[in-house]
Amino acid sequence: MSGLVFACCSAGRPDLLVKKTLKTLARGGFTGPLWLVVPEDEMIQYQQAVAGNAVVCMIVTSERGLVKQRKHFRSTMLPGTEIVFVDDDLDAIKILAHGDLVHCTNIVSLANYVFEVIAESGDECLLAGIYPVCNRDWMKPTITENNGYIVGAMYFIKNDERLQEPEEDELEDWARCLSEQAAGRPVLKFNWIGISTRYWGNRGGMQSTRTDAKRIEKVEQYASQFYGLVKMVLRRNGKPDLKFIAKPKPTTVTLPAHLQQAASEL
Repeated sequence: MSGLVFACCSAGRPDLLVKKTLKTLARGGFTGPLWLVVPEDEMIQYQQAVAGNAVVCMIVTSERGLVKQRKHFRSTMLPGTEIVFVDDDLDAIKILAHGDLVHCTNIVSLANYVFEVIAESGDECLLAGIYPVCNRDWMKPTITENNGYIVGAMYFIKNDERLQEPEEDELEDWARCLSEQAAGRPVLKFNWIGISTRYWGNRGGMQSTRTDAKRIEKVEQYASQFYGLVKMVLRRNGKPDLKFIAKPKPTTVTLPAHLQQAASEL
């Protein structure tokens, strides 16, 4: 399959998927199909959970693990397929419009716009992301190129073998954007699109295998591997993290007319 597709990799949280991401996508006018990649032994649970939902789900089974599930799904898609990956616990997708934050009411149009900008950036651009939270004071009407963290909870890729998935789940989103930038390909970040999700708050699922020790190991590895791009820092909560050394290059944009119209009708 080629064209535009939406995909969600999930494990152990079918109820959360229905209450959060499917509800959020429905609010955004999405009717499916959503490609849902789940562990083989959980297929029946997910079939029962999504049955009759307004967002139609096409369930694909895979070996357990976020990276493994994404790799498997990408292997089933044709080169050049435009893929929007979303997590299974999205509370909201919002855009900064008219100086305020509003729910996205046309998620397909939003995705098409993102891929249009990716295409305008040339054949080398394969990855784009959004602002990792919904905050009216922090989000800006800009698109930045490089030196920006592309959160794994929602991101956009052109399916291309040059864009390599990392080997492990821990800090997979950092590994992806750093590898692309290190390869000399531009990475875009849309700072007027934000999401609401509990990155560390939801128990179970794929979070259960992530530990502080693994995080420290990966932060140190990537700080060394990509020493010209990032450095290791400590958050206020004491957790280690990565920070870009250079600042991104921002371009101020005007919200596309059709998205402005959708926002004005809310």
